Amino acid sequence: MLSTDAERVALQEAAPHLNVIASDSVEYYYEQARLGIGDAYVKMAQYQLDGMFGKPNLLNVMTMGLMAEEYMAIPNMNALFMNVSDSDVLKIAFQALDMLNHTESEDSILSKSKELLDMGIPEGFLMQAVVSWKKGNKDEAIAFCDKSILGGSVIADVFKDIITASEEYGGDLKPETLLKIADRFPMAYRILGDHYAKIPNDSAIDIPLARQYYLKANDYACLGRRGAKWVLETIYIEGYPAVDSLIEKRLWSLYRQEINDSVIWLD
Repeated sequence: MLSTDAERVALQEAAPHLNVIASDSVEYYYEQARLGIGDAYVKMAQYQLDGMFGKPNLLNVMTMGLMAEEYMAIPNMNALFMNVSDSDVLKIAFQALDMLNHTESEDSILSKSKELLDMGIPEGFLMQAVVSWKKGNKDEAIAFCDKSILGGSVIADVFKDIITASEEYGGDLKPETLLKIADRFPMAYRILGDHYAKIPNDSAIDIPLARQYYLKANDYACLGRRGAKWVLETIYIEGYPAVDSLIEKRLWSLYRQEINDSVIWLD
């Protein structure tokens, strides 16, 4: 079920474009997601879990989940796994990593990591990496990441780059680090856009660069409504160059949802 009237309008307006894409295909749902249709992110997460993108990738599932949650298509990330078997490797890995957000108990985390490793799930090493990094042992954390990466964990690959470039656990990520991980975690393009647009502080430090990264985030369906509004304002208020007509339709679709249907569609 679509979440808002704006989403239904977005699909109606985009119908000519969507009609030339095979329905129920990956690209079909990607384009719906670029228009801000929350349910499309849920569908793509399910595709990931079902292996329709190739080898299931937990980081991609979680990225789609973050966007689905932002658009209120799901109440929280756990909802993505509600109908997934308890024996599913990605579900087990997600629930274990989610535990890191809810407990500071090193013993509990290490006990869970051992359970994962006994099942051959590489994110067990990633949990050990988090424990080591929190304790300030960067080299040990990187070593655990390497073991997790060897087992096929994409999250560990991204986490290693973050650890390598950071001075301490929980510090802000530098733009060069975000750019390095963006090919595996495209939400990083949106974070880069926010950085250079200075959202939410409204004092842009590099408008062309912010636009560049926001539009890259749009390619990956990770832009969000606030970023779309900002890009449109650079065109119609600041006088920056227009964008491709299809991209502009995506931006207006997101913007309409941001302001509750009060903006008309531009042809």
